[in-house]
Amino acid sequence: MFQKLLASTLNKYLAPYLEGIDPKDLDVGVWGGNIELRNLTLKPSVLAELNLPAQVHHGHVGSIILKVPWKHLFPSPSKPVVAVVDDVLIVLSPELDRPFDAEHEAKVKAAVKK
Repeated sequence: MFQKLLASTLNKYLAPYLEGIDPKDLDVGVWGGNIELRNLTLKPSVLAELNLPAQVHHGHVGSIILKVPWKHLFPSPSKPVVAVVDDVLIVLSPELDRPFDAEHEAKVKAAVKK
């Protein structure tokens, strides 16, 4: 029950980046404070927000471990929620026919100057 609810919540927030999270892929240590997701598949659109001239052919994440201080559910600097991501593989190819976006380049340059 708890794993289904947790999987639904994680799917809500991770859906733009990862294929569906299955409750059987979750390892929840409630008292230890760890939530572990294993063998995740990245969506081909995972890097779309970066507007890179590249296409994602395959993406895989070996594990994501969330360390949640259950006794202190409201994160603070002394008790943060920590995410550890391991074994990330992304296979890319260049998109040579992508048109140049001057507006996006100007935004990137402005962000870098800050």
